[in-house]
Amino acid sequence: VTTDDVVVLYHDAKLSDGRRVDACSYAEIKDFTLGNGEKIPTFEQYLEQGKKYPSVRLVCEIKTHQNEEKNMRAVAACVEAVRKHDMTEQVDYIAFDYDICRKLVELCPGTLVQYLNGDKSPSVVNAAGIGGIDYKMSKLTDAWIQEAHELGMKVNVWTVDSAEDMLLYMSKGVDFITTNESERGLLLTGRTYISE
Repeated sequence: VTTDDVVVLYHDAKLSDGRRVDACSYAEIKDFTLGNGEKIPTFEQYLEQGKKYPSVRLVCEIKTHQNEEKNMRAVAACVEAVRKHDMTEQVDYIAFDYDICRKLVELCPGTLVQYLNGDKSPSVVNAAGIGGIDYKMSKLTDAWIQEAHELGMKVNVWTVDSAEDMLLYMSKGVDFITTNESERGLLLTGRTYISE
């Protein structure tokens, strides 16, 4: 979120010129050109595009900002935009910051919120009302997958790009896989497998 409460889509905390996104106004960064030649999109623009495809689930990762106050402003702005576009049934949330996840649970009861950091057991996350874990491959154990499912939680794993790893996590029963290779993933999920 910018200093004037405009939520933008950008993966990193800093632009390639070194400026922190959350330390700039939208006017200061709106003309910044990305590596692909495009400008930084706003969250509103993202939602407008997403609304055209109601069968597609949108996943909103709220990044960790410089401080708690900025984190909470980002949460409030995202939730408000989703409600304004009447898309609460289409948007799920993820975050590395545990307090962001807890605030999302408070503001969006019934919406899937998943914790990303990988440092808490499913039972701890579940006790906070957070509906899922979304952990890196190196942090997601078989025991945590089982524990999460026993608690009725969703399990996502990231970033799974090889066919071998995709098949491995499919066999472990994860609910979602984050990948840079979506076509490969769709091909693999469309097949029937027989195990011995």
